[in-house]
Amino acid sequence: MSSVGMSRETGRLIFGFDHVVQSVGDILTTNIAERLFREWYGFPGFRLLGEPLNQVTLVKFLNLIFIALTLRQKNGLPVEPRFRVTRAVPLEANRQGEFLCRLEGEYMPRGHLGDFTVEGKKKIVITNAGDRFTAIEDTGAL
Repeated sequence: MSSVGMSRETGRLIFGFDHVVQSVGDILTTNIAERLFREWYGFPGFRLLGEPLNQVTLVKFLNLIFIALTLRQKNGLPVEPRFRVTRAVPLEANRQGEFLCRLEGEYMPRGHLGDFTVEGKKKIVITNAGDRFTAIEDTGAL
């Protein structure tokens, strides 16, 4: 059984990998410990805001993305159990604050049920749109 959720933009049901992409975007736009009963949910990278943009900061930032998506909760599951990040590729980062990154990983549609059978490899592009990150599926069009 694939996961089902509601689109934050349209209010319609979303299924499968579209729900995973929205979840990844939500994790990366939520400050760590912001959710009352999900203290391990969120992105610890906001503390890097204001740091100089250089290779060291970029590597720290990408590492924190890995941590945010793979950190284990009290129930033993990763925060996002349906997508295992295997690689993060920075595509653009500049002093104007623009950021573009591709996350490559394995899609496990039943990971939230404890079944970590990999269905295939998927890619997600993370970009900052205005004042927040946005996640979209990378279908090769970018």
